[in-house]
Amino acid sequence: MLYYLTRPLARLTLGTFFRKIYLSHRERIPRDQPVILAANHPTAFMEPCILACWLKDPLHFVVRGDIFAKPFYARILRSLHMIAFYRMKDGGFSKIKNNYESFSAAESVLRARQPILILAEGRTIHEKRLRPLRKGAARLALGTADQHADLDVVIVPVGVNYTYADRFRSEVMIEFGEPLRVRDYLDSFREQNNQGILQLTEALRAELEKRVVIIERAEDEALTERLFQLYRHDHPEKGWPVVEENDRRVQAERELASWVNALPEPEKDRLRRLVADYWTALHSARLSDLGLQQPERFNLLATFLLLAGFPLAILGYFLNLLPARLAKYIGDTRVRYLEFRASVVAAVGMLAYLLYYSLAMLVGGIIWGWIAVPLVLTWPPLGYLFLLWRERYVGWKEALKVRLADRQETGQLREMREAIAALVWPGRSADPQQR
Repeated sequence: MLYYLTRPLARLTLGTFFRKIYLSHRERIPRDQPVILAANHPTAFMEPCILACWLKDPLHFVVRGDIFAKPFYARILRSLHMIAFYRMKDGGFSKIKNNYESFSAAESVLRARQPILILAEGRTIHEKRLRPLRKGAARLALGTADQHADLDVVIVPVGVNYTYADRFRSEVMIEFGEPLRVRDYLDSFREQNNQGILQLTEALRAELEKRVVIIERAEDEALTERLFQLYRHDHPEKGWPVVEENDRRVQAERELASWVNALPEPEKDRLRRLVADYWTALHSARLSDLGLQQPERFNLLATFLLLAGFPLAILGYFLNLLPARLAKYIGDTRVRYLEFRASVVAAVGMLAYLLYYSLAMLVGGIIWGWIAVPLVLTWPPLGYLFLLWRERYVGWKEALKVRLADRQETGQLREMREAIAALVWPGRSADPQQR
Protein backbone atom coordinates (compact mmCIF):
# COMPACT_ATOMS: atom_id res chain seq x y z
CA MET A 1 0.00 0.00 0.00
CA LEU A 2 2.75 2.47 0.93
CA TYR A 3 4.41 1.87 -2.46
CA TYR A 4 1.30 3.06 -4.31
CA LEU A 5 0.84 6.07 -2.01
CA THR A 6 4.46 7.16 -2.36
CA ARG A 7 4.80 6.64 -6.10
CA PRO A 8 2.82 9.73 -7.31
CA LEU A 9 4.58 11.96 -4.77
CA ALA A 10 7.97 10.63 -5.86
CA ARG A 11 7.01 11.18 -9.48
CA LEU A 12 6.23 14.85 -8.84
CA THR A 13 9.42 15.24 -6.81
CA LEU A 14 11.72 13.67 -9.40
CA GLY A 15 9.99 15.46 -12.26
CA THR A 16 10.92 18.70 -10.50
CA PHE A 17 14.37 17.67 -9.27
CA PHE A 18 15.53 16.77 -12.79
CA ARG A 19 15.29 19.19 -15.65
CA LYS A 20 15.04 16.29 -18.07
CA ILE A 21 14.59 12.52 -17.81
CA TYR A 22 15.38 10.51 -20.94
CA LEU A 23 13.98 6.97 -21.00
CA SER A 24 14.80 5.03 -24.14
CA HIS A 25 13.74 1.59 -25.35
CA ARG A 26 11.28 0.70 -22.61
CA GLU A 27 9.69 -1.56 -25.22
CA ARG A 28 12.61 -3.97 -24.66
CA ILE A 29 11.17 -4.93 -21.26
CA PRO A 30 8.98 -8.00 -21.90
CA ARG A 31 5.46 -7.86 -20.49
CA ASP A 32 3.87 -10.81 -18.65
CA GLN A 33 7.27 -12.47 -18.25
CA PRO A 34 9.71 -12.81 -15.31
CA VAL A 35 12.12 -9.89 -15.67
CA ILE A 36 15.20 -8.91 -13.69
CA LEU A 37 16.35 -5.37 -14.40
CA ALA A 38 20.11 -5.11 -13.82
CA ALA A 39 21.34 -1.52 -13.58
CA ASN A 40 24.56 0.27 -12.78
CA HIS A 41 24.58 2.20 -9.50
CA PRO A 42 25.90 5.80 -9.63
CA THR A 43 23.73 7.21 -6.79
CA ALA A 44 22.42 5.96 -3.45
CA PHE A 45 18.80 5.28 -4.41
CA MET A 46 17.82 7.74 -7.16
CA GLU A 47 17.77 5.26 -10.07
CA PRO A 48 15.43 2.78 -8.31
CA CYS A 49 13.01 5.63 -7.60
CA ILE A 50 13.07 6.88 -11.20
CA LEU A 51 12.42 3.41 -12.59
CA ALA A 52 9.62 2.74 -10.10
CA CYS A 53 7.93 6.00 -11.08
CA TRP A 54 8.00 5.56 -14.86
CA LEU A 55 7.70 1.84 -15.48
CA LYS A 56 4.18 0.52 -15.96
CA ASP A 57 4.42 -2.57 -13.74
CA PRO A 58 5.04 -2.41 -9.98
CA LEU A 59 8.77 -2.69 -9.37
CA HIS A 60 10.51 -4.64 -6.59
CA PHE A 61 14.04 -3.92 -5.38
CA VAL A 62 16.92 -5.99 -4.04
CA VAL A 63 18.64 -3.96 -1.29
CA ARG A 64 21.27 -4.39 1.43
CA GLY A 65 20.08 -6.35 4.42
CA ASP A 66 21.66 -4.07 7.03
CA ILE A 67 18.98 -1.40 6.53
CA PHE A 68 16.40 -3.96 7.75
CA ALA A 69 18.02 -4.11 11.21
CA LYS A 70 15.04 -2.61 13.08
CA PRO A 71 11.61 -4.30 12.76
CA PHE A 72 9.76 -1.00 12.30
CA TYR A 73 11.99 0.05 9.39
CA ALA A 74 11.83 -3.47 7.96
CA ARG A 75 8.02 -3.30 7.74
CA ILE A 76 8.17 0.06 5.98
CA LEU A 77 10.82 -1.12 3.53
CA ARG A 78 8.90 -4.29 2.68
CA SER A 79 5.78 -2.21 2.02
CA LEU A 80 7.92 -0.26 -0.48
CA HIS A 81 8.63 -3.53 -2.35
CA MET A 82 12.18 -3.94 -1.02
CA ILE A 83 13.72 -7.39 -0.60
CA ALA A 84 16.67 -7.70 1.80
CA PHE A 85 19.77 -9.67 0.84
CA TYR A 86 22.46 -9.97 3.49
CA ARG A 87 26.24 -9.89 3.17
CA MET A 88 28.69 -11.37 5.63
CA LYS A 89 29.46 -7.92 7.04
CA ASP A 90 25.74 -7.33 7.70
CA GLY A 91 25.72 -9.79 10.60
CA GLY A 92 27.69 -12.92 9.80
CA PHE A 93 26.29 -16.40 9.09
CA SER A 94 23.18 -15.81 11.19
CA LYS A 95 22.07 -13.11 8.75
CA ILE A 96 23.30 -14.91 5.63
CA LYS A 97 20.80 -17.67 6.45
CA ASN A 98 18.00 -15.14 5.94
CA ASN A 99 18.89 -15.03 2.25
CA TYR A 100 17.00 -18.31 1.75
CA GLU A 101 13.81 -16.42 2.63
CA SER A 102 14.92 -13.52 0.43
CA PHE A 103 15.47 -15.80 -2.57
CA SER A 104 12.04 -17.30 -1.97
CA ALA A 105 10.47 -13.82 -1.85
CA ALA A 106 12.24 -12.81 -5.07
CA GLU A 107 11.15 -16.00 -6.83
CA SER A 108 7.55 -15.29 -5.78
CA VAL A 109 7.78 -11.87 -7.42
CA LEU A 110 9.15 -13.37 -10.63
CA ARG A 111 6.45 -16.05 -10.67
CA ALA A 112 3.91 -13.20 -10.45
CA ARG A 113 5.50 -11.73 -13.62
CA GLN A 114 6.53 -8.54 -11.83
CA PRO A 115 9.99 -7.04 -12.44
CA ILE A 116 12.80 -6.98 -9.89
CA LEU A 117 15.57 -4.38 -9.96
CA ILE A 118 19.09 -5.36 -8.94
CA LEU A 119 21.85 -2.74 -8.78
CA ALA A 120 24.44 -4.97 -10.37
CA GLU A 121 27.57 -3.17 -9.21
CA GLY A 122 26.68 -3.63 -5.57
CA ARG A 123 28.41 -0.46 -4.37
CA THR A 124 27.60 3.11 -5.36
CA ILE A 125 30.45 5.39 -6.46
CA HIS A 126 30.09 8.80 -8.12
CA GLU A 127 31.97 8.25 -11.38
CA LYS A 128 31.24 7.70 -15.05
CA ARG A 129 32.62 4.20 -15.24
CA LEU A 130 31.25 0.69 -14.96
CA ARG A 131 32.66 -1.10 -11.93
CA PRO A 132 32.99 -4.89 -11.48
CA LEU A 133 29.58 -6.56 -11.35
CA ARG A 134 28.40 -8.66 -8.45
CA LYS A 135 27.03 -12.13 -9.18
CA GLY A 136 23.66 -11.57 -7.50
CA ALA A 137 21.62 -10.91 -10.64
CA ALA A 138 22.94 -14.00 -12.44
CA ARG A 139 22.62 -16.16 -9.31
CA LEU A 140 18.98 -15.16 -8.75
CA ALA A 141 18.08 -15.53 -12.44
CA LEU A 142 19.71 -18.93 -12.91
CA GLY A 143 18.52 -20.25 -9.55
CA THR A 144 14.93 -19.30 -10.37
CA ALA A 145 15.08 -20.68 -13.92
CA ASP A 146 16.63 -23.92 -12.65
CA GLN A 147 13.92 -24.47 -10.04
CA HIS A 148 11.00 -23.38 -12.22
CA ALA A 149 11.24 -24.78 -15.73
CA ASP A 150 8.01 -23.02 -16.74
CA LEU A 151 9.51 -19.56 -16.15
CA ASP A 152 11.32 -17.96 -19.09
CA VAL A 153 13.40 -15.55 -17.00
CA VAL A 154 15.22 -12.69 -18.73
CA ILE A 155 17.69 -10.07 -17.54
CA VAL A 156 17.30 -6.60 -19.05
CA PRO A 157 20.45 -4.43 -18.79
CA VAL A 158 19.71 -0.85 -17.69
CA GLY A 159 22.29 1.87 -18.26
CA VAL A 160 21.79 4.87 -15.95
CA ASN A 161 23.70 8.06 -16.80
CA TYR A 162 23.53 11.50 -15.20
CA THR A 163 24.88 14.78 -16.50
CA TYR A 164 25.69 15.74 -12.88
CA ALA A 165 24.43 13.12 -10.45
CA ASP A 166 24.67 15.35 -7.37
CA ARG A 167 23.02 18.50 -8.78
CA PHE A 168 19.48 19.83 -8.68
CA ARG A 169 17.94 20.43 -12.15
CA SER A 170 20.44 18.20 -13.93
CA GLU A 171 19.51 15.48 -16.44
CA VAL A 172 19.33 11.70 -16.31
CA MET A 173 19.56 9.36 -19.30
CA ILE A 174 18.33 5.78 -18.90
CA GLU A 175 18.60 3.23 -21.69
CA PHE A 176 17.25 -0.33 -21.62
CA GLY A 177 19.26 -2.98 -23.43
CA GLU A 178 18.27 -6.16 -25.24
CA PRO A 179 17.02 -8.90 -22.86
CA LEU A 180 19.38 -11.75 -21.99
CA ARG A 181 17.61 -15.13 -22.01
CA VAL A 182 18.63 -16.98 -18.88
CA ARG A 183 17.80 -20.37 -20.41
CA ASP A 184 20.79 -19.96 -22.73
CA TYR A 185 23.08 -20.31 -19.69
CA LEU A 186 21.22 -23.06 -17.82
CA ASP A 187 23.20 -26.00 -19.20
CA SER A 188 26.46 -24.41 -18.11
CA PHE A 189 24.94 -23.59 -14.71
CA ARG A 190 23.76 -27.16 -14.19
CA GLU A 191 27.18 -28.55 -15.10
CA GLN A 192 28.98 -26.18 -12.75
CA ASN A 193 27.06 -23.47 -10.93
CA ASN A 194 29.83 -20.91 -10.75
CA GLN A 195 30.70 -21.27 -14.44
CA GLY A 196 27.15 -20.49 -15.54
CA ILE A 197 26.94 -17.54 -13.15
CA LEU A 198 30.22 -16.11 -14.43
CA GLN A 199 29.19 -16.49 -18.08
CA LEU A 200 25.86 -14.74 -17.53
CA THR A 201 27.50 -12.00 -15.46
CA GLU A 202 30.06 -11.40 -18.22
CA ALA A 203 27.29 -11.22 -20.84
CA LEU A 204 25.48 -8.69 -18.64
CA ARG A 205 28.64 -6.63 -18.30
CA ALA A 206 29.10 -6.56 -22.09
CA GLU A 207 25.54 -5.29 -22.56
CA LEU A 208 25.80 -2.69 -19.80
CA GLU A 209 28.99 -1.31 -21.34
CA LYS A 210 26.93 -0.50 -24.44
CA ARG A 211 24.47 1.57 -22.35
CA VAL A 212 26.74 3.43 -19.94
CA VAL A 213 28.81 6.57 -20.57
CA ILE A 214 32.32 5.40 -19.67
CA ILE A 215 35.28 7.70 -19.05
CA GLU A 216 38.02 5.13 -18.58
CA ARG A 217 40.61 7.25 -16.79
CA ALA A 218 39.93 9.62 -13.91
CA GLU A 219 42.46 12.10 -15.31
CA ASP A 220 40.32 12.45 -18.47
CA GLU A 221 37.12 13.35 -16.60
CA ALA A 222 37.63 17.13 -16.57
CA LEU A 223 38.40 17.23 -20.30
CA THR A 224 35.49 14.98 -21.24
CA GLU A 225 33.02 16.94 -19.10
CA ARG A 226 34.07 20.15 -20.85
CA LEU A 227 33.46 18.51 -24.22
CA PHE A 228 30.05 17.36 -22.98
CA GLN A 229 29.24 21.00 -22.18
CA LEU A 230 30.24 22.11 -25.66
CA TYR A 231 28.06 19.42 -27.20
CA ARG A 232 25.04 20.26 -25.00
CA HIS A 233 25.27 23.95 -25.84
CA ASP A 234 25.50 23.07 -29.54
CA HIS A 235 22.42 20.84 -29.28
CA PRO A 236 20.00 22.22 -26.66
CA GLU A 237 17.01 20.02 -25.86
CA LYS A 238 13.57 21.36 -25.06
CA GLY A 239 12.72 21.29 -21.37
CA TRP A 240 9.20 20.02 -21.98
CA PRO A 241 8.07 17.30 -21.68
CA VAL A 242 10.28 16.47 -18.72
CA VAL A 243 10.19 12.72 -19.47
CA GLU A 244 11.01 11.86 -23.06
CA GLU A 245 11.69 8.76 -25.16
CA ASN A 246 14.95 9.95 -26.69
CA ASP A 247 18.37 8.29 -26.88
CA ARG A 248 20.16 10.99 -28.91
CA ARG A 249 21.82 12.61 -25.89
CA VAL A 250 23.08 9.41 -24.30
CA GLN A 251 24.35 8.03 -27.62
CA ALA A 252 26.22 11.25 -28.36
CA GLU A 253 27.83 11.45 -24.92
CA ARG A 254 28.73 7.76 -24.96
CA GLU A 255 30.42 8.10 -28.35
CA LEU A 256 32.20 11.27 -27.28
CA ALA A 257 33.56 9.58 -24.14
CA SER A 258 34.70 6.58 -26.20
CA TRP A 259 36.45 8.93 -28.63
CA VAL A 260 38.36 10.58 -25.77
CA ASN A 261 39.25 7.16 -24.32
CA ALA A 262 40.80 6.10 -27.64
CA LEU A 263 42.57 9.39 -28.40
CA PRO A 264 46.39 9.08 -28.47
CA GLU A 265 48.03 10.83 -25.53
CA PRO A 266 49.86 13.55 -27.54
CA GLU A 267 46.61 14.57 -29.24
CA LYS A 268 44.77 14.39 -25.94
CA ASP A 269 47.32 16.71 -24.33
CA ARG A 270 46.93 19.17 -27.19
CA LEU A 271 43.15 19.08 -26.87
CA ARG A 272 43.41 19.47 -23.11
CA ARG A 273 45.49 22.64 -23.54
CA LEU A 274 43.07 24.09 -26.10
CA VAL A 275 40.09 23.45 -23.83
CA ALA A 276 41.86 24.87 -20.77
CA ASP A 277 42.92 27.99 -22.68
CA TYR A 278 39.39 28.49 -23.99
CA TRP A 279 37.80 28.27 -20.54
CA THR A 280 40.46 30.53 -19.05
CA ALA A 281 39.70 33.11 -21.74
CA LEU A 282 35.97 32.81 -21.05
CA HIS A 283 36.50 33.43 -17.34
CA SER A 284 38.80 36.38 -18.04
CA ALA A 285 36.12 37.91 -20.26
CA ARG A 286 33.42 37.03 -17.68
CA LEU A 287 31.48 35.19 -20.36
CA SER A 288 30.17 31.64 -20.66
CA ASP A 289 30.09 29.05 -23.41
CA LEU A 290 26.29 29.00 -23.11
CA GLY A 291 26.00 32.69 -23.94
CA LEU A 292 28.63 32.53 -26.67
CA GLN A 293 26.99 29.62 -28.45
CA GLN A 294 23.36 30.66 -27.92
CA PRO A 295 23.26 34.46 -28.32
CA GLU A 296 19.70 34.18 -29.63
CA ARG A 297 18.54 33.67 -26.03
CA PHE A 298 18.61 37.47 -25.74
CA ASN A 299 15.76 38.91 -27.81
CA LEU A 300 12.74 41.16 -27.38
CA LEU A 301 10.26 38.33 -26.87
CA ALA A 302 12.42 36.66 -24.23
CA THR A 303 12.87 40.01 -22.47
CA PHE A 304 9.11 40.64 -22.46
CA LEU A 305 8.30 37.15 -21.16
CA LEU A 306 10.88 37.44 -18.37
CA LEU A 307 9.49 40.82 -17.30
CA ALA A 308 5.89 39.61 -17.50
CA GLY A 309 6.63 36.42 -15.60
CA PHE A 310 8.75 38.04 -12.90
CA PRO A 311 5.96 38.85 -10.39
CA LEU A 312 4.57 35.29 -10.40
CA ALA A 313 8.05 33.76 -10.44
CA ILE A 314 9.25 35.76 -7.43
CA LEU A 315 6.00 34.94 -5.63
CA GLY A 316 6.61 31.25 -6.32
CA TYR A 317 10.15 31.61 -4.99
CA PHE A 318 9.13 33.05 -1.62
CA LEU A 319 6.12 30.75 -1.18
CA ASN A 320 8.36 27.69 -1.62
CA LEU A 321 11.53 29.00 0.02
CA LEU A 322 11.38 27.29 3.44
CA PRO A 323 11.20 23.60 2.42
CA ALA A 324 13.67 24.18 -0.43
CA ARG A 325 16.19 25.75 1.95
CA LEU A 326 15.70 22.93 4.46
CA ALA A 327 16.41 20.24 1.83
CA LYS A 328 19.49 22.11 0.61
CA TYR A 329 20.75 22.62 4.17
CA ILE A 330 20.41 18.90 4.95
CA GLY A 331 22.19 18.00 1.72
CA ASP A 332 25.02 20.47 2.33
CA THR A 333 25.63 19.78 6.03
CA ARG A 334 24.40 16.29 6.88
CA VAL A 335 25.37 14.16 3.88
CA ARG A 336 28.92 12.81 4.11
CA TYR A 337 29.13 11.12 0.72
CA LEU A 338 28.53 12.77 -2.64
CA GLU A 339 26.73 9.67 -3.94
CA PHE A 340 23.96 10.20 -1.37
CA ARG A 341 23.46 13.93 -1.79
CA ALA A 342 20.87 14.04 -4.58
CA SER A 343 18.90 11.13 -3.14
CA VAL A 344 18.76 12.68 0.34
CA VAL A 345 17.90 16.16 -0.95
CA ALA A 346 15.05 14.76 -3.07
CA ALA A 347 13.68 12.63 -0.22
CA VAL A 348 13.92 15.42 2.37
CA GLY A 349 12.41 17.86 -0.10
CA MET A 350 9.44 15.59 -0.79
CA LEU A 351 8.68 15.15 2.91
CA ALA A 352 9.33 18.81 3.74
CA TYR A 353 7.03 20.09 1.00
CA LEU A 354 4.30 17.61 1.93
CA LEU A 355 4.40 18.75 5.56
CA TYR A 356 4.71 22.43 4.60
CA TYR A 357 1.72 22.43 2.26
CA SER A 358 -0.36 20.41 4.73
CA LEU A 359 0.37 22.86 7.55
CA ALA A 360 -0.35 25.81 5.26
CA MET A 361 -3.74 24.34 4.36
CA LEU A 362 -4.52 23.60 8.01
CA VAL A 363 -3.54 27.03 9.33
CA GLY A 364 -5.06 28.80 6.34
CA GLY A 365 -8.26 26.81 6.72
CA ILE A 366 -8.57 27.81 10.37
CA ILE A 367 -8.04 31.50 9.55
CA TRP A 368 -9.70 31.93 6.15
CA GLY A 369 -11.81 28.81 5.70
CA TRP A 370 -11.93 26.37 2.80
CA ILE A 371 -10.64 28.96 0.29
CA ALA A 372 -7.15 28.36 1.70
CA VAL A 373 -7.00 24.88 0.15
CA PRO A 374 -7.16 25.91 -3.54
CA LEU A 375 -4.88 28.86 -2.78
CA VAL A 376 -2.18 26.61 -1.32
CA LEU A 377 -2.57 24.22 -4.27
CA THR A 378 -1.31 27.05 -6.50
CA TRP A 379 2.01 27.15 -4.64
CA PRO A 380 3.62 24.08 -6.30
CA PRO A 381 3.03 25.28 -9.89
CA LEU A 382 4.21 28.76 -8.90
CA GLY A 383 7.38 27.22 -7.48
CA TYR A 384 7.93 25.28 -10.70
CA LEU A 385 7.31 28.46 -12.68
CA PHE A 386 10.14 30.10 -10.75
CA LEU A 387 12.52 27.27 -11.71
CA LEU A 388 11.65 27.65 -15.39
CA TRP A 389 11.89 31.44 -15.15
CA ARG A 390 15.30 31.25 -13.46
CA GLU A 391 16.69 28.94 -16.15
CA ARG A 392 15.41 31.25 -18.89
CA TYR A 393 16.89 34.23 -17.07
CA VAL A 394 20.33 32.63 -16.79
CA GLY A 395 20.41 31.97 -20.54
CA TRP A 396 19.11 35.47 -21.30
CA LYS A 397 21.70 37.11 -19.02
CA GLU A 398 24.62 35.11 -20.47
CA ALA A 399 23.54 35.95 -24.02
CA LEU A 400 23.18 39.63 -23.10
CA LYS A 401 26.72 39.68 -21.71
CA VAL A 402 28.00 38.36 -25.04
CA ARG A 403 26.01 41.00 -26.94
CA LEU A 404 27.55 43.74 -24.78
CA ALA A 405 31.09 42.35 -24.92
CA ASP A 406 33.84 43.58 -27.21
CA ARG A 407 33.33 42.07 -30.67
CA GLN A 408 37.01 41.42 -31.19
CA GLU A 409 37.15 39.53 -27.90
CA THR A 410 34.08 37.40 -28.67
CA GLY A 411 35.46 36.77 -32.15
CA GLN A 412 38.69 35.42 -30.67
CA LEU A 413 36.70 33.22 -28.29
CA ARG A 414 34.68 31.80 -31.17
CA GLU A 415 37.90 31.03 -33.06
CA MET A 416 39.24 29.17 -30.02
CA ARG A 417 35.98 27.23 -29.78
CA GLU A 418 36.06 26.37 -33.47
CA ALA A 419 39.62 25.07 -33.10
CA ILE A 420 38.40 22.65 -30.44
CA ALA A 421 35.41 21.62 -32.54
CA ALA A 422 37.67 21.01 -35.55
CA LEU A 423 39.57 18.41 -33.53
CA VAL A 424 36.57 16.76 -31.89
CA TRP A 425 34.03 17.03 -34.72
CA PRO A 426 36.10 17.52 -37.91
CA GLY A 427 33.01 17.06 -40.08
CA ARG A 428 29.29 16.55 -39.83
CA SER A 429 29.73 12.77 -39.88
CA ALA A 430 31.83 13.01 -36.70
CA ASP A 431 29.00 14.74 -34.84
CA PRO A 432 26.48 12.10 -33.69
CA GLN A 433 23.63 14.64 -33.73
CA GLN A 434 24.20 15.46 -37.40
CA ARG A 435 24.56 11.96 -38.79
